[in-house]
Amino acid sequence: MSIGRRVHGRSQTATWNIWKGMRQRCGNPKSPSFQWYGARGITVCDRWNSFQAFLEDMGERPEGLSIDRIDNERGYEPGNCRWADAEAQANNKRQSDVVGSKNPNARLTEAQAREIKKALKDYYRGQIDDLAAQYRVSANSIYMLKSGRTWRHLL
Repeated sequence: MSIGRRVHGRSQTATWNIWKGMRQRCGNPKSPSFQWYGARGITVCDRWNSFQAFLEDMGERPEGLSIDRIDNERGYEPGNCRWADAEAQANNKRQSDVVGSKNPNARLTEAQAREIKKALKDYYRGQIDDLAAQYRVSANSIYMLKSGRTWRHLL
């Protein structure tokens, strides 16, 4: 064991795995989730680089809950995190690029969504990325529009 390394005896617990996952998605560009966290500037506070400090601030994960950021534009830090169930987390998602015409924060107008849907009728490989770049939204937003998960009322 190296000098200064503290053994907590909790590796591989649910709380440890959540802590480890949080650090991976924010700090490891090779993590599949990095694009939605670290690449967006979501960070883990310096204090929480220590599992022991994280555990002191958050406590053990209650059964059936996982970590949730209260303000999704801020990072993982004391005062911005809580243990929450799946329903609470679903109600606390950040707004996507395209969530329908009733969303005042949508990055596409209804006219643009119609243009994209029309273009997608003659779908070709790579078109989703091309349209995402053209309209300056994520490829996932174009896919959601294509699959009918958003802007459902459009033909």
